[in-house]
Amino acid sequence: MPLMWIQLDDDRTTACRVMELHKTARTRRESRDVARDEVPGRGRTPAVSPSSSASPTAARSG
Repeated sequence: MPLMWIQLDDDRTTACRVMELHKTARTRRESRDVARDEVPGRGRTPAVSPSSSASPTAARSG
């Protein structure tokens, strides 16, 4: 599935924080949730959560 560009309305401080998190391969949960909610409104259905892992070891508990 192709990537979809989602632009969020945030203040400059939040935008800088999100970029810093992105550079360290982390996400801001609130921004991720807003972007995820926007996708169905554009006629797409995500196949899998972007935060989930396809690794079989990720499914193991403890």
